[in-house]
Amino acid sequence: MLISSQRLKQLVVAVGAVLALYLLYRMSSSPNPGLEKYDGPRLGVVRRPMPAPFSVGKTAAQPAAAPAPAKVAPAKITTVVKPTTIVAKPTTTAAKPTTTARPTTTAAAATTTVAKPTTTAAATTTAKPTPLVEVIHTGKTYPCLSELCKIKDSCCCSVPPVPKDAKNKPDLNSVPDEKALIDRLKALGIQSGGYWAPTDCKPERLLAIVIPFRNRENHLLIYLNYMHEYLQRQKLAHAIYIIDQVDTLRFNRAMLFNVGFREVMKERNYTCLIFHDVDNIPVDQMLSYRCDAEPVHMSARTDKWNWGLPYGGFVGGVTKQQPWQVQKMNGFPNRFWGWGGEDDDILVRWQHAGLKFHRPYDNQGNYATVKRDHFQSSKPNPDRFHQLQITHSRLQNDGLVNLKYTVQKIIKHELYTRVKVELANLN
Repeated sequence: MLISSQRLKQLVVAVGAVLALYLLYRMSSSPNPGLEKYDGPRLGVVRRPMPAPFSVGKTAAQPAAAPAPAKVAPAKITTVVKPTTIVAKPTTTAAKPTTTARPTTTAAAATTTVAKPTTTAAATTTAKPTPLVEVIHTGKTYPCLSELCKIKDSCCCSVPPVPKDAKNKPDLNSVPDEKALIDRLKALGIQSGGYWAPTDCKPERLLAIVIPFRNRENHLLIYLNYMHEYLQRQKLAHAIYIIDQVDTLRFNRAMLFNVGFREVMKERNYTCLIFHDVDNIPVDQMLSYRCDAEPVHMSARTDKWNWGLPYGGFVGGVTKQQPWQVQKMNGFPNRFWGWGGEDDDILVRWQHAGLKFHRPYDNQGNYATVKRDHFQSSKPNPDRFHQLQITHSRLQNDGLVNLKYTVQKIIKHELYTRVKVELANLN
């Protein structure tokens, strides 16, 4: 029996209508058929963000209650979990007071620090390290300076806000008159030996600036003309040390860093060290000279390199570290005589000691370079490339462990402490 084409079309339309009615029935019985089992990405669907850690029970209850009011009751199952979570929190909070017992340790440390002024009378000797603030203010009463600042101490120094666009505009071509410079800085409270500490608050750290030096007297005057006031604006208790190489050997910048570390830590327990070239002057007023948890390459952008770096791994100029970090990396290399190479060795030492370094953020770290009489104290090191090739083989036996030098004289100048040294040739 043959079916006409017209009859066949009518049959197909009828079947399609029946299927459509069936699908509508299925969709009406399920609010979101099939999709609730699929957690993958969907076109046109914005996925919900992950719930916050301490509101999981509350957030999980919302999707169950949203589709149909009749299904609100099952949401109580997740709500029941909330009391158990909330009860667990006080146990964690109750444990915190046991950690707050740290003030007892801090208090003990404070009493130890206060006890040290008994050796203040012999501040010129190196018998025991003495807190810098006590040396400077001997014979005077400063309630906020009895010991270093403690956490949440009302006497802690706070740095006055400085506009982000504030710039230091050093005149690097003019050498100031030494006598006039001494009179001006002494009026600002700089003590003999280059010491200073704030009198209205407790400093967080004791900062020592170590400068490797040879025949740079004009550079030093320009440096001092700016740096003492720069550090005062940041309320930093500090001292400036000039490590002056007076022998006839080639200039050894890194070895002088080792000598500086040994000598300044003999004098007192500094908590922050900045190894600073004398011809680098910071331009940014916002650049902090406080030590961080990691080593910092501070002179990240200099005019000498067109306000950039000669290469990505360059860490020359100015760096800051804590004393334990210097010890962990075995100090600095002793075998780079003349200019160049020691910076790359220092970077390898940081990496080998597991010390990650960083550079200043927010486009800071801008330094101007004194170009007057530049590089008169050192000549290029012809052996630097060979020394860099064998850096890894001598990290353990070259540095603080094999350091040899002779201190000729220590001079307490009105604006700094000069340590005159003769280095031993270890090559």
